[in-house]
Amino acid sequence: RFRADYFFYVIPIFLFFNLFFKWEYTPTTTPDSFVYFSIAEQFPSLVNSSFPLGYPLILKFANLFVNDYLLSYKLICSISLIFCLAYTRYKNFYWKEIWLMLCFKPFIQLFPYAWSEVIIIPLFLYFIHTNFLYLKNQISNRRFIILNSVIVIFMIITKYNSIFNLIALGIF
Repeated sequence: RFRADYFFYVIPIFLFFNLFFKWEYTPTTTPDSFVYFSIAEQFPSLVNSSFPLGYPLILKFANLFVNDYLLSYKLICSISLIFCLAYTRYKNFYWKEIWLMLCFKPFIQLFPYAWSEVIIIPLFLYFIHTNFLYLKNQISNRRFIILNSVIVIFMIITKYNSIFNLIALGIF
């Protein structure tokens, strides 16, 4: 018996095709990307930088495996996309809607680049899921506070404008 859900399994193929196509045929590094690479290369002895340290730390860690920052950011982008797809499907957390949303232009344009936003998306997805579980009374107050605090701290050290999530969490 044919189910319409099977159409959704084409989405990851499309997303990865787009990712590899962009990497092959368009430039996906920007001046910010090279600043991140430079910070990661110099870490732990830092020079003055106004960039957050989360993404360069992850780049440095990924670079331990591939020894090339251009491959490192591609590895991070791939893992980030896989996490978004697998986590929502495994947790059955609006996976069809989120998979479709990942096909929207902002996400399709964002994932191939060497930007810190690639890390923020899975963190924000986990943040939203934690809040959803709390609203459904499926996690305790203590666990909710600890998880969300840790997630928001990781988000802030990855992208400074995530401080607004902390403010929203405080109000919540």
